[in-house]
Amino acid sequence: MKKIVCFGAALLMLCGFSSCKDEDPVWNPAPPTVEVKPNTISGVVTDINGNVLANAKVVMNGKEVSTDANGEFLYDDVAAGNYTLECSYPGMITEKNTVTMPQSANGQYLLVTFRLYKDTATTFNVTTQEGGEGEVVSDAMTTNDLGHIDMTVTVPAGAAPANTTITVTPIYTRDSRYVTGRSTSVDETMLIGADVECSDPNLKLTSPINVEFAVDETVKHKVETKMLVNGNWVTVPHTDTPEGIKVETTTFTQFGLFFKVTLTETLGADALDFNPSEWNNLSGQAAIDVKDAPFTYKVGSEYGTRGANTLEALLLEHLARLLGARVKNVNTEYPLNVTLPIGTAMTISGKQDYRRVTVATDGKSMTGKSYNLVTVSVKTTTRTDHIGGTGGN
Repeated sequence: MKKIVCFGAALLMLCGFSSCKDEDPVWNPAPPTVEVKPNTISGVVTDINGNVLANAKVVMNGKEVSTDANGEFLYDDVAAGNYTLECSYPGMITEKNTVTMPQSANGQYLLVTFRLYKDTATTFNVTTQEGGEGEVVSDAMTTNDLGHIDMTVTVPAGAAPANTTITVTPIYTRDSRYVTGRSTSVDETMLIGADVECSDPNLKLTSPINVEFAVDETVKHKVETKMLVNGNWVTVPHTDTPEGIKVETTTFTQFGLFFKVTLTETLGADALDFNPSEWNNLSGQAAIDVKDAPFTYKVGSEYGTRGANTLEALLLEHLARLLGARVKNVNTEYPLNVTLPIGTAMTISGKQDYRRVTVATDGKSMTGKSYNLVTVSVKTTTRTDHIGGTGGN
């Protein structure tokens, strides 16, 4: 009898082990492969007040796309390399931007924004007896009221023949240089200017005309006025007036207000928040299908809305030109499209690069933050990746 009991117990244990083995999941399954999402270049186009511009044209290396109702554009499947984008919209000044898509084994979203100025101008006719006068106001954020600079050109009587036509156009930068990289530099920067053109480019004025900028004392005591001569900006004298500053000239060209502006830039990154960010099937009962991972990133820039004086207002507009359109949140999903077998797990993480820029002169400064490249990384693991470590009593 004793032998029969022992044999029965042994048989029961054997059956138990066999049953456990049949129900156990595979101990070390191969982790699924997640295809890396192809790189994209996308962005948003707005006016200087942040109003989106639908149907704006964006051309990148010869390929043209249009912005949608949200002012957004997209280029799919972009290889690593350098790209030049040009953005245009009726009644706005065309802008260009050059960007670099880095080489990476992860999915990348490169973000580019455009903030377009109105293409405004004033044209007036001159008479011999009375001369003539024309005024134009620079485009600026509606809330940044001191950034709207009145520019007036006055032609005295007898200085030009009758029926001479003069056009005055605001200009916002002396070049299209886009600041990149971590740096601190001091540069002589044009914060605002005017292009004065004549219907007769060969006209010789018999007396000077006046080009006036309506600015307050914060600009008057520090500004350097320059004019464009044969492609170079040359310093010219100016006179303070009750309304601002005045340049007397017999030349039709571009005129600008220049300051020595210190630009300080730092680079950083913010972690992205995925919901969910982890799928754990290490000890599950069945395979898990994972379609995508929702997350939010930012496109555009954050900066102030108003300057307390003319110099701060011009610095703010200069900063906004450097950083581009105002920030907006974009909700999207990163495609995964995998099945996690029992004994595997997956995590997703990411970061968004940013630039923090400060522009300063004469004790006044403005700071902004521009959001750039988004990088997403996906990692799959198995049970064996989670075995090990040290134990205690």
